[in-house]
Amino acid sequence: NEDPWPLEIRGFPLGSRVSTVRSLGVFLHRDVDTMEQRVQELDNLGFIWETAERRWEMIIEALEIFKEKHNHLLVPQDFVIPPPPSVWPEE
Repeated sequence: NEDPWPLEIRGFPLGSRVSTVRSLGVFLHRDVDTMEQRVQELDNLGFIWETAERRWEMIIEALEIFKEKHNHLLVPQDFVIPPPPSVWPEE
């Protein structure tokens, strides 16, 4: 159970920084070469630039699974994808 977060980044507001990068492109850099390198680093990590696009991909993935299980796409309005099963710690 080693902690994955190094001490020097504890308290770093990652969520707000990622939001700023997405919306404003801040922290990328004024120098075009540096900016292109940073964009490439984020792309290599699989960075999601448009969160709406990721949400759309999730909808499509969920619909594909629903259709596979139910043979239709008449999804009831109150249908919620079940949460993952509970995992009990090993003794």
